[in-house]
Amino acid sequence: MPSFERLGTYYPSNYHAVTAHGLLSRARHRSRLQQLTPLLKAMVPCSITDAAWGFLTWVAGQNIGRPLFGYEIGTEREIQRLAGGAVTIIRGRPEHLLEVLPPCRLISMNHVIEHLPDPLATVPR
Repeated sequence: MPSFERLGTYYPSNYHAVTAHGLLSRARHRSRLQQLTPLLKAMVPCSITDAAWGFLTWVAGQNIGRPLFGYEIGTEREIQRLAGGAVTIIRGRPEHLLEVLPPCRLISMNHVIEHLPDPLATVPR
């Protein structure tokens, strides 16, 4: 696995998870939200945390009434609000996310395990 610093250089600003907003992406988002819905109903209160914030901005438009948090690799801590403040994106190291993230019972990681520099350490934290 590349180092944390090297891993972050692999993702350009036009990375497909950020820029894909077409019909196929919306269909995948809809399917994914349908899979998460039973879990969301069983966990009150909870938030959705995801590393693919394109999904989160789509979910924000569905008015599910849950806090939405996204994570992006970065060397410096930065917090950005999207979708009228409904989505909070934390850039930085995994510990920066953990400093901001409220207690939650559901963290969705769809096709993102390979984006973590040390999955075995990060997931349990």
